[in-house]
Amino acid sequence: MAGRIHAAVSTRNDKNFFVIARTEALIAGLGIEEALMRAAAYEAAGADAILIHSRHSTPDEIRGFASRWKGKIPLVAVPTKYPAVTCRELEKMGIKIIIFANQALRASVGAMQKMLKSLKEEECIAPVEKKIVSLKEIFRLVGQPKLEEHEAAFVKSYKKSPTAIIVAAGFEPDFWPLNSEKPKAMLEIKGKSILERQIEVLKKTGLQRIAVVTGYKREKIRHPDIVTYYNPDFRRTHILHSLFCAEREMQDKFLFLYGDVLFEDFVLDKLLKAKGDINLVVKRFPGTSDGSSVNGKLERDWVVAGERVLAIGHHLRHTEANGEFAGLASFSKEGAQILRQSYRQISKKNRNTRFHNAPNLKNAQFTDLIQELIDRKQNIHAVNVQSGWLDINTFADYQKAWEVTKS
Repeated sequence: MAGRIHAAVSTRNDKNFFVIARTEALIAGLGIEEALMRAAAYEAAGADAILIHSRHSTPDEIRGFASRWKGKIPLVAVPTKYPAVTCRELEKMGIKIIIFANQALRASVGAMQKMLKSLKEEECIAPVEKKIVSLKEIFRLVGQPKLEEHEAAFVKSYKKSPTAIIVAAGFEPDFWPLNSEKPKAMLEIKGKSILERQIEVLKKTGLQRIAVVTGYKREKIRHPDIVTYYNPDFRRTHILHSLFCAEREMQDKFLFLYGDVLFEDFVLDKLLKAKGDINLVVKRFPGTSDGSSVNGKLERDWVVAGERVLAIGHHLRHTEANGEFAGLASFSKEGAQILRQSYRQISKKNRNTRFHNAPNLKNAQFTDLIQELIDRKQNIHAVNVQSGWLDINTFADYQKAWEVTKS
């Protein structure tokens, strides 16, 4: 033991690091002489204090040891086994430090048991609320106010920029075998994956926090600048369900992105400058679509829009649409709250019934919820663009991405 104490003292690099050497001689029944010999050896090894312990219900052994202690370092006592002794009595014996080792822990266990029993009986929080400390006090104890001060001082730019949520959970059979080993978001275009290219533009425009919802081949989605969320039910759900797997990122303003869209920074700049609570990037056609750009797809996120989005979704015919949703949207803090509240309301009322173009909410598209908001008279602002965006929805799109991407 003395060797261990010497090692601890020799290697400490902080003068406030205090080494207390505890002797168990009295616990082991070896007597006061053995306890004194060990304590002297520990002091010689460099200990800062000696903790003398006893298993007796009275402090007699402690008193006997302390009366014969000739060392210069202070004595420490832990009166758990002899609880009737007072601090003043221990001080008179020569004890300089008193440790109450587990009383607070044992008190908290009793309080928690009592509180849990009350919750079980009352099935309500109200009866115990006045008997427990406030959340404000908990936050004070863990230093939350100081942490918020530091955040305000050092992380201002981080807090001002919205979070970007990229949904990249699905498996798309049309891309087999290209996606046999990796999800579509990780397919490369001239040396960089789709996801890497999205992150580059997001970081360039000042976004700091980027969340990616994964599903199929989730272990393949790795990047130092992202946090990930997992949709374990990705094979039986669709984009809207995946988005809400990252609901904790939607407490403030945020951007929503499909995991298979490429976009230039000017498109993102325009979206970030939009003033609406909910803003959708819309690729506008000169007039209504004649179908020449459909590229054989059966479903597209068609849009009818002016300054506002008037209708959106797969139910629209391409001949009545004048644009297509580009897979990028932004939400203010208020817009995010509207989105979350609407989703919760729908989840409670008609989770398993048809929801716009989907057989149920789990299989709904993001655009289905936007159409629901439109039906509820919520303004959806259109950020109209005619270039700077490419949706990689088919193999032909992927080939085109290789053709038009410069590096």
